[in-house]
Amino acid sequence: LGAGKKTNAMFYSDNRMIFFVYDGSIKVTIDGVAQEPFVATKGFMVNVPFRHVFTLENVGTTPAVYFEVRNAGDIPLYPESETPTPVPGMTYMKVTGSPGPVKDRTTNPIYVDFLKMVANDDKNYSNKFVWDDHFTSNILRGKAAPVPPDTNKGHFHINMTEFWYVAEGSIGMKLEGEPYFHGETGDIITAQAGRWHRAGNDPSAPISVRIPINPRPPIMHNFEIDPNAPPPGA
Repeated sequence: LGAGKKTNAMFYSDNRMIFFVYDGSIKVTIDGVAQEPFVATKGFMVNVPFRHVFTLENVGTTPAVYFEVRNAGDIPLYPESETPTPVPGMTYMKVTGSPGPVKDRTTNPIYVDFLKMVANDDKNYSNKFVWDDHFTSNILRGKAAPVPPDTNKGHFHINMTEFWYVAEGSIGMKLEGEPYFHGETGDIITAQAGRWHRAGNDPSAPISVRIPINPRPPIMHNFEIDPNAPPPGA
């Protein structure tokens, strides 16, 4: 988002939108929530509840870079005062929507100032960022660990692709069919549905954070059968 630029006012009908600020200063205004407008800077994690009109404005002097996540297929809707940005294959029309803005029924925060609230010491951290029946995102922070052998394939998910935002340090990843690699702060790592994967804190950084993003909690984890394990019920 260029310096001085501002998005149109918009909202999403049935799912939240979240974003992670990699650089810059973004003023976030969300109608109908208790949170007053705030400026999200590097490290902020922002949660916009569905059916709440919001705008993002770059109040800095340099471009703002952020990684936005929303449910597949969701398109923005607009209040009557705005001119919608065209979407190929779809037509916008004026309607009256019911019900209106939805109160977040959980304890999902509007934002987490990651650098101030999480990455401010050398402690491990594990907590939810957002959590509902269509969206799951946790904050997982831990110290460096040795890289397991490639025989440790981790697990896979049957019906969903999982991805991670690297918020701090270096996250090591072993994906089925690929050599071990690690992602640095700001990287996004993806594991396709049905593909073995193993994520961990790479030894190249003293402490690291990965933020997994999935479409629902809890998701089924499928692990390889240990031939030395006793049979079920033994």
